[in-house]
Amino acid sequence: MKLTLQVLGIFVLGNMKSDSSFTFLAAWIDAIASGLFLLLACWAMRQSGLAAEEAVKMYGRNVDSGAIEAMVAQVYFAPASVALCLSSLGLFNRWRWRRIVHWLSWSFVIVPIAWFAVDEVVSAIFSN
Repeated sequence: MKLTLQVLGIFVLGNMKSDSSFTFLAAWIDAIASGLFLLLACWAMRQSGLAAEEAVKMYGRNVDSGAIEAMVAQVYFAPASVALCLSSLGLFNRWRWRRIVHWLSWSFVIVPIAWFAVDEVVSAIFSN
């Protein structure tokens, strides 16, 4: 068991002992965020299926119920999870391009949220 954990530690952590503690913390944050986005993708796909089933029960057919949830899961949550996982592996293994991958993956996560937040604020201000 101990040997398995050591081998796994070498694979995941790489040469992390000589790197800064900030990079180590950022790698763990990326790994946790990747898992969270994977869970959100699964949840959104489940909600999409439930909405489709409800539409079939109510109307006898389904045209587009649950489409937005499925799109969010497939276009935002799943790629964000993959990008953050790649970033985490890059930081753990001290890849040459690790910081660029880290910042690009967080940009992919934050920019759509900021875009929708600004859109909501602007539409609230100029709706009158």
